[in-house]
Amino acid sequence: MNLINLAIDAALKGGQVAKTYFRKPLEYRQKSPDDFVSEADVAVEQTIREILLTAEGIGWHGEETGESGDRAKYWLVDPIDGTANFIRGVPIYAISIALMDGNVPTLGVIYFPEREELFYAEMGKGAYMNGKPIKVSGRTKLEGSIIATGFPFRKKHLFDDYTRVFTTLYPYIGDLRRMGAAAIDLAYSAAGIFDGFFEFGLSPWDIAAGILLVKEAGGSVYTFAGSDIWDTGNIIAGTPVIASDIKHMIDMALGD
Repeated sequence: MNLINLAIDAALKGGQVAKTYFRKPLEYRQKSPDDFVSEADVAVEQTIREILLTAEGIGWHGEETGESGDRAKYWLVDPIDGTANFIRGVPIYAISIALMDGNVPTLGVIYFPEREELFYAEMGKGAYMNGKPIKVSGRTKLEGSIIATGFPFRKKHLFDDYTRVFTTLYPYIGDLRRMGAAAIDLAYSAAGIFDGFFEFGLSPWDIAAGILLVKEAGGSVYTFAGSDIWDTGNIIAGTPVIASDIKHMIDMALGD
């Protein structure tokens, strides 16, 4: 079975389901402060799950349905990254699918339904957008760069650290963008649309596919000094030079 084609099919069909709910009256509930799940999240995840689990011997970890099956090799899925945008009718959300070998993403698909932008990568085979190869941007200086970020709105105890990083980094870059969907931030960094990205406190399903995309597009991915990317969700990604420079400035801002 061709797993990349299976994951692409799941993402596209999940996107079709998402569009049937978008800007329609939605039922949703609060999972935790500032974290919501809608009926669309559940329906999209169910569609993706039914397709992906036709591949035997691969486990499952979905944001809404939890874990089942093999934990050595498993699908890691965020059915709608950007649920807050989705609920409010902001057309910036994505489906993120990664195939994990332990803590290593070996296949990744990110689909932006409202723009019909499909990003995908397999380890060692490069990264693509709608069938065309993509590369990170050629920028080698922070000056003039466009950096994506997201606020740690679900983990407000991290906001003081975020403010220190923002104050340190912002004078040296061109501008910031805040999309509200980390999967899109990473996909756009892989495609050279953004030069880099950083964020605090994300979940593994937010970043797994995007990490592989950035690496396969020639970029670099880091976490903050003294942290594990899967435990903390603290991530820096972008061109090799930009990502390295952002890491240096973040570590300096946080005193490491």
